Amino acid sequence: MLGTMKGMMRLALLLGCFSLAESKAGTAYENDFQDLAIGGEPNDFLVLDGAFQVQADGEARFLELPGAPLDNFGALFGPSSKTGRRISVTIQGQSKGRLSPAFGVGMSGVGGFRLMVSASKRKLELLRGDEVIKSLEYRWKSEGWTRLVLEASPQADSTWLVRGKVWNVSDDEPEDWTISLSNQSAPPRGKGSIWGHPYSGYPIRFDDIKVEAISAALK
Repeated sequence: MLGTMKGMMRLALLLGCFSLAESKAGTAYENDFQDLAIGGEPNDFLVLDGAFQVQADGEARFLELPGAPLDNFGALFGPSSKTGRRISVTIQGQSKGRLSPAFGVGMSGVGGFRLMVSASKRKLELLRGDEVIKSLEYRWKSEGWTRLVLEASPQADSTWLVRGKVWNVSDDEPEDWTISLSNQSAPPRGKGSIWGHPYSGYPIRFDDIKVEAISAALK
């Protein structure tokens, strides 16, 4: 069932690529974990903290962060760069009563931008490092797979447009970006990142990671 869902999701993401206006993106890194051994840690990941391991559900494989201990964990991946980037990942978590996870995707290393779903706060947040710089109300659906896309792109006036998009993969991808802001300086050089805080005690799963280099903002 999960394998079928992932196949449909990849098709939807592929079709979605053709809706982008004059795409100027090139894939710099991608990983769906299908060819990796179960129980191991991807060789091209730099785990900052947390017991990230490749796990499986039927034929589908993904990177899983255990539900314990209840702390903040992250890992870096992909090429190190300070050019425009779009980084996307699909994440699954689960609530337990009033306890819900927080999870997200980042760019430019530990001190760069992050797009975080903070389910217990019902917020979608943009962070720079550990500092929240913008947030809005967001209702997350427990147990389903959620797609997150984070992009930073140079603008004609020398500013940088940072924006994020999030949706449940059982729904259609939204046409508009969910959250955005203008930043005066370029992101620092660094790798892509994933983040997970399993506050509910359930594992958090990560899949279909993709890093794209972009030369300008996409519509």
